[in-house]
Order: sequence, then structure tokens, then C-alpha cells
Amino acid sequence: MPESIIGLDEAGIGCWAGPLVVCAFFDDGSRPTPEVLKRKPPEGPPGPDWLPFRDSKQLSEKKRAEVAAALRAARRGDFTVVWRSAEEIDAAGVWGAWDSACNEAIDALIARVGFPDRVIVDGSRKPGPGAECVARADALVAAACMASVIAKTSRDEYMQSLKEDLYGFKNHVGYGTEEHVAALERYGVCPLHRRSFGPIQKVLAMAGAARVGCSP
Repeated sequence: MPESIIGLDEAGIGCWAGPLVVCAFFDDGSRPTPEVLKRKPPEGPPGPDWLPFRDSKQLSEKKRAEVAAALRAARRGDFTVVWRSAEEIDAAGVWGAWDSACNEAIDALIARVGFPDRVIVDGSRKPGPGAECVARADALVAAACMASVIAKTSRDEYMQSLKEDLYGFKNHVGYGTEEHVAALERYGVCPLHRRSFGPIQKVLAMAGAARVGCSP
């Protein structure tokens, strides 16, 4: 009998701007896999690490959006998404914000689906004593793979929907690219920027004050 698993993954942990998004996804192996998530198995017998899923970072933006839409349609009750704003990240620290978001997502999902056999977090940091860390879980554990897709698409959609975008968020979604650096030098920071992050602190020190250049 398949194990029931809550898998967790995040999007935006290293971004200079915008929210941190955590998704907890429940999978007990009994629900059908949306066709868009399936892929052709490798030649010969699949190895023990093969799954009919891909880590969201390995998907094209178009394919990732298709997968997310299929999951939202077929598995709406099986996942929870939790957000932490730039202000909350600055107040708690990025890892403090991550810890609280993970625990909130786990608790909310357990309240809906019950306790799973395992809680698996992608990476090497545990948000609490009941969770397990699995390296590359977002590519090896189905629940974490699906959490990865939902977390990234949710965050990207938000960043790309901003009405006033002087910084090129539609392109880099808050990561520290050359385009983002150039915009910061020209416009200063906005409320979406994480002021506790070193690169943003440098901009604030040089500018002496923040300027508003983005809004939801």
C-alpha cells in the first residue's frame, strides 16, 4: 500500500524582492495523475528514482503553467499555499519566515486531509521535528514535485501581474539579475524589496532613501 506523504517546497527564498511562497502538497498514491504531468519512461525498466513528474525548475514556463492548471483543477483540496511578504521576511529573517510558512502550510493541510505517514521537505533544513529532509525531493518525491510546481507558478504569476513594474519583475521575478541591478541603481528600492538583504542594503545606503516604483 502506498505511503501517504505531505511534500513541501518553496519559491523565492533567494530573491531580492517579492514574497516567499511555500506549498504543502498531499499525495497518498491513490489519486489519478493528470495527463499533463505524465512523461515517457526511460528505455528499459525505470530505476527506483524515476517518477512521472519533473521538478518545476526543469519545466519550461509554458509547461509549468499547464501542469499547475491541471493540479489546481484536479487536486485543489490536496495542497495549501502560504505566503510571506518582504516585510515579514525582513522582520523574521528569511529562514525564520520559511520555518513559520512551512509549519503553517503543514498544519493547515493536516487539518484538511489528516496526518500523513511522512512529511518530506526538499533540501537540508527541517521546519520542525516531524519532518524529513530529502535532497532533490522536488525531483524524486511526487508530493514535493507537485508542491514545487504550485509554489513557483503561484509566485511567478503574482510577480508578473504587478501593475507598476519599473524593475523588470515580469522577466526576473525578483532575482538578482543585471536588469534588476540596473533598475535599482536608477529607481532605488520599492516596498517589495527585502531590505534585510545585503544587495538592497547597499542600494539604500547609496540612495539615502527608498523610492516607490512598484505596486500590486
